[in-house]
Amino acid sequence: FKNTVGTFLTTFATIPTTAIAAAGGTVRRQVFGQEGGVYWGEVQAALFASMAVQRETFKLAASAYKGADTIGGSQLTNQQRKHAFSAEAFGTSGFIGQTTNILGNIFTMGRSPTRALQFEDAFWKVTANRMELYKLAYRDAMNKGLKQNHEAFANHMADFIENPPAYALEQGETIAKYVALQADLGVTGRSWQKSINKTRGARWFIPFFKTPTNMIKYVRDHTPAGLWFGEQAELINKGGAEADVARARIALGTGVAYYGFTLATEGRITGGGPIDREQRQAMEKLGWQPYSVRVGDKYYSIQGAEPWSSMFMLL
Repeated sequence: FKNTVGTFLTTFATIPTTAIAAAGGTVRRQVFGQEGGVYWGEVQAALFASMAVQRETFKLAASAYKGADTIGGSQLTNQQRKHAFSAEAFGTSGFIGQTTNILGNIFTMGRSPTRALQFEDAFWKVTANRMELYKLAYRDAMNKGLKQNHEAFANHMADFIENPPAYALEQGETIAKYVALQADLGVTGRSWQKSINKTRGARWFIPFFKTPTNMIKYVRDHTPAGLWFGEQAELINKGGAEADVARARIALGTGVAYYGFTLATEGRITGGGPIDREQRQAMEKLGWQPYSVRVGDKYYSIQGAEPWSSMFMLL
């Protein structure tokens, strides 16, 4: 459930990000005479895509529930984890192995927790992928000067979406992995993951590695640190539409962090609370709770809204 909420937020955070990027692109084109960049119509294109592809999204998510990998990357770190309670995982065979598999299916309700995770993972990744594809189709039509010819514009978008070029397919998959916090790990990340997988018993305590690693990167990408470190700094150096998006991510995340800071100064948002146990219990008896936003006299937890809750309380 927390993963669903978090991925919903990262997926639709692309909407305000695109709007901010479009504002930056407009300034560059109209004030500085530069070409290309992000356009305002991409916001509408992404919103339309999120609704238009629902049938396809549910179909592919259902396939993922059955075990298909619709878009590369998964919340699970390795194949073995998918069937942790099985004869293969425990190294058994024969009667004991069959019994282990039967018990595994019973106690995991037919592997439903893993299957549910795969379903929602694919659902949001496919949604984000198609949103990006529609945005790129709109941007390409604008760059080709088709704005005044509505029929040619629509036909071009339809053809682009039906037969996307290689760069669009790659970009769509990259964004899908990014919002699901499943972006490919760098050299350091792969080294750490390899060490964990080799350590006997470690996978039982650290079943997910990509997600928390990419969450840290996601938060970094949405702060001023992104100007100098990581992929956002590289995108800014490339210029064009990708630079518009990178700056927009930084601006959006910084704005969220600053708003969280204003709430903290007003006492309307809480952190971890006091270390002293008795003091903490006394506060909880009065209705206080950690990592929450206070609305009136009630506290509402925001711990399930990662990674945006981390940005919200960053300052």
